[in-house]
This record gives sequence, C-alpha cells and structure tokens, in this order.
Amino acid sequence: ILVELSSAQRPQHQNPGHCRTLIQDVMETWRLRTPNRWDPVPWWNEILTWRGYMYGIIANAAKSLMEIHPQLVHQGHQLDQLGLRDKAWGINKLAGTARRHRMGEVASAILTKQQGHIEVQEAFSKLREQSKSCLEMEGETVTGLNAMEGTSLDFFHAHHKAELFRLKGQFQERMGDGDGAHASYATSLSLCKQLSKAWISWGGFCAR
Repeated sequence: ILVELSSAQRPQHQNPGHCRTLIQDVMETWRLRTPNRWDPVPWWNEILTWRGYMYGIIANAAKSLMEIHPQLVHQGHQLDQLGLRDKAWGINKLAGTARRHRMGEVASAILTKQQGHIEVQEAFSKLREQSKSCLEMEGETVTGLNAMEGTSLDFFHAHHKAELFRLKGQFQERMGDGDGAHASYATSLSLCKQLSKAWISWGGFCAR
C-alpha cells in the first residue's frame, strides 16, 4: 500500500482531461500490480479493499466536480465510471482469488458487495465467479443454476455466452440431466468454436 501511495503521487493539473489521464494510468498500474496467485487471501483482501476505498473516493470526487462545475459533466462522468469500473473489477478479482483457495462461501459473500450498474465485462465476471463458487460448494448446484437461468444473457458477447452455457452444462451434468448438459455444451460451442474449455468439458461429459 505504501508503494502504491508513493507511485500515485503525480503533479496536479488544473485541466480535467489531464487529471483523468493520470488517474487512469494509476488504475491500469494497479491492475497489473497484484499479489501472486498463491499468496494468502488476507494479503489480497488488504490491498484490494484499500483500492476499493480509493475508487469510492474517486467516484465521489467526480460527482462533486459535476455539481460544482456543470460544464464539466462529461469529464466528471468519465471519472465516475473509472472509479466504479475498477471497484467492480477489484471485487471480482478478490472473489476469484478466494475461490481458487477453495473458499467458495467466502467468494460468494464477496460477490454480494457488487451492487448497482456495472459494465458488461464485470457483470460477466461476477456471474462466472458466482457459478464456479457454487460448483465447488456442496449443496449449491441448484442455487447456481437458478441464478444463471434467472440472468438475461442478451447483453453479453458471444464468447461470454459460450462460457456461461459451458458452466450451465456442468450444473446440469452434476444434477444428472444428461440431455440438458449435452444441449448446453453444444450451444456453447455453436456460439464460440474457439472456446477450448467447452471442448474439454463436452469431451469429458461424452467420455463418462
């Protein structure tokens, strides 16, 4: 955190466009600077929670900018979206880390912090992490499948839909719905033939 505070100190500019560029540069650096995948979850939680707090400050500052200077509403909206986007990314990243450490319940609890409107990419990441967490937890198969079926996929890109249908097939396979799983895997590959995970999942299903 001390390193990030130091690197975030940049010369201040009065031009809102310059401020946005500087803030975006810092955020992109933060995305690249994360703990190792095998590092303990508390380490991830500490750094990503602190960043989430900073993203909130940026979003609030953007709203204040728009209120004080209505002529800068476009720049303020851009800053607001930067803060909200990266806050959503941090929550999904932390949930994914918890899941990879076999902490499915913790991952699900983290994802409940994801509120309000988020971009399509982060909405997809949230649903994917939620589904994977349910697949790893005992007795959560029906819950995961219901959550997926209750979500509209209209706004997702084809490769996003393909991955979600692959996960749906895994839910159905686990519930003993062979025909449903077969149909979901087929739909996944019809949407994105380059999705290697779908080929592997379907192949494993057919081999059993």
